[in-house]
Amino acid sequence: MSIDLSSIITAFSALTALIIIIVKLNPKFNNYLQKKVPVIEEIDDIIDIVLDQFPNQDRLNNLDIILEKVVEELRKAGYKLDEQDKQKVKNRLKAKICNNKNLNLKFDSKKKNYIIESKQKSKP
Repeated sequence: MSIDLSSIITAFSALTALIIIIVKLNPKFNNYLQKKVPVIEEIDDIIDIVLDQFPNQDRLNNLDIILEKVVEELRKAGYKLDEQDKQKVKNRLKAKICNNKNLNLKFDSKKKNYIIESKQKSKP
């Protein structure tokens, strides 16, 4: 089963819409969303959606691309992220990739960024 980039965007949009609906139905939940640091479980959910699609999307092999998409979705959901929060999300993303049995995270010193590789592709 192959899922394309439009499916990923649809999943992100659905997640954003769900959070907006929850805020409308439960105003007390809005105070929860105003916290400065996002909840790790929500970050993990967004990261998992992207990483699950990684093998089918060559455009998602750059950590910075995935990070920007995760941050964008968190902002749409109502989080106010500063650079320190963004760094925390980046660290969580790196940890999730390193703990994923199917992915490797490598630093590209020429481009000065992290590249995500499938372990199946990196074997000789």
